[in-house]
Amino acid sequence: MNILWVVTKYFDISVSRVSRIEMLKSLEMLGHNVFLVTTFKKKKPNFCLDGRIKYIPSINIAILNTFLFSLYLFIYVAFS
Repeated sequence: MNILWVVTKYFDISVSRVSRIEMLKSLEMLGHNVFLVTTFKKKKPNFCLDGRIKYIPSINIAILNTFLFSLYLFIYVAFS
């Protein structure tokens, strides 16, 4: 099964990123293809997950960030 997992939190400063990465690995061990789509605030984190985490750029204005994240996500899903 292909799973597109969308996380709207900033992945570089989120405290739950390790648990999300472990869930991604566990789902893949069960035979699923999982892609995590998220955003970052300052610096794009580098995890050795072979491109399974897709980062969408963000800006630090709350309302604009939500709008742009939704727009980028729509474009990503439509063309991938």
